[in-house]
Amino acid sequence: MKEREVWKCFHLAHRPGATTIDRTAGTTPIHQQITNLSDAKSAYGAIVYQKAPIILRSLSFILGPEIFQAGVRRFLRRHAFDVADWGDLIRSLEEVSGQTLQGWAEAWSIGSGMPTVETEWKLAGSVTDPSGQRLSIRLTQRDARGTSRHWPIDTLGRGALADGSVCSRRTSFEGGSSRLIELNVSGKPRFIFANDEDHSYGSFLPDERSLEALMTEVDGDVDPLDRLLYRSAIDDAFAAGRLGPYQYLDILRRSIGSERDEDQLTWLLERLIQISERHIKTEVSSSSLNTTERLLLGRMTAGSTPGEQLLLLRVFRRLAVTSEAISHLKGILTGQMAGVRLPPGDRWAIIAALLAHGDSEADALLEREKLADRSGASAKLAWISAADRPDPTLKEHYFSEYLRVGGVPEDWIVESLTNFNNRHQTELTIRYLFPALCALPRLKKERKIFFILAWLNAFLGGHPAERALPIVADFLRGCQLDPDLTAKILQVADGLRYPPG
Repeated sequence: MKEREVWKCFHLAHRPGATTIDRTAGTTPIHQQITNLSDAKSAYGAIVYQKAPIILRSLSFILGPEIFQAGVRRFLRRHAFDVADWGDLIRSLEEVSGQTLQGWAEAWSIGSGMPTVETEWKLAGSVTDPSGQRLSIRLTQRDARGTSRHWPIDTLGRGALADGSVCSRRTSFEGGSSRLIELNVSGKPRFIFANDEDHSYGSFLPDERSLEALMTEVDGDVDPLDRLLYRSAIDDAFAAGRLGPYQYLDILRRSIGSERDEDQLTWLLERLIQISERHIKTEVSSSSLNTTERLLLGRMTAGSTPGEQLLLLRVFRRLAVTSEAISHLKGILTGQMAGVRLPPGDRWAIIAALLAHGDSEADALLEREKLADRSGASAKLAWISAADRPDPTLKEHYFSEYLRVGGVPEDWIVESLTNFNNRHQTELTIRYLFPALCALPRLKKERKIFFILAWLNAFLGGHPAERALPIVADFLRGCQLDPDLTAKILQVADGLRYPPG
């Protein structure tokens, strides 16, 4: 695999999950003190698994790959078959590099959160001037959560000029100071991008003119890694409130219509779901989602690869809301739409969607599938699908099962939570949000790692922010929780807001 393809996949696997958490009030440091074993489960998540590798990549950029690798080898030889910690690795890297890294390591691993890096630029001089024009770029950082914290930042800036040429410059700064970069150029820049090659971590906000250019650039003939980094900058702009949800939704739909890189298409579709479900107002979402349905269906049936087709189908099924879309789902399920092949799990998921929308044929299709699917997973899939049914008595039964000791297996519960909290059934399920929050201390003791996050994402994410957030606020005012549980609630609750975080 080519190097740039590796870093594209690395970015997709790590950055979105880490920055989503790091801009919330519930974020945590990479390095955490665990006072007892029961708290260990809550320490794991995107900050440990996704942010930490990005910080190591940044350290490799600072030291250079050869020195970084030599330091890691020294660390591994010295502590082979022994106990070691973060400080031991930093000391090995300091010895090999001759640099003092303790302050850097504490800022990025002991402290929580991330920087937001603002970019401004101006052009002086004339193209007719023999000395050329002078491009001045100013970088300024602030804490994404509004505190006074700052980080040591090393990054590579890129200026794309109107004549097609590109200039880049490495820079570093820390504290609250700005960093001014000056370049001799021969024309006005089309855009400035402050994290070229993805060496640094944080939210990198382009200036207004650069943002407009990047929104065009992402759908052009651009290197896949560059295209992804520009999309991340646009996503950062959305998170900062510089793009409205409907404007961002249009950008996502345009990119989905043209993107041929399956990895990036997957990320675009995930963002499409989140924006559609969390940030588009219910009363006006039908017309917007109808446009989304047509886009997904059109691409799904227009020669996509089998992998792309399945991705598109799953998003289409999740966002289907109009009668036309429900009819298409039934056609796919019954084989009336040629070329769309369904794994068993996706057949059950479509039945769940039909049940959720009260389709007149849903019960018959459910019974037919029970007879047809003789696999060992059929009972589980049928139970998960039925959680989507808009029946108050059934919802009560499922919630009781979720909390019953020795009830259904935990994986059945986790996979049914989104169906139970169907976003179109808020009037049925909003009453379970408060008791779901009250159950957190018990669930922390009884359930496995990552269960709490799945529980909160479903019970909070299944409702509009204006309904869910007041309930969360009331709960937090009146209930004393372990700090790790409060942090998890804040992580998920902040994701419902616009701007996110």
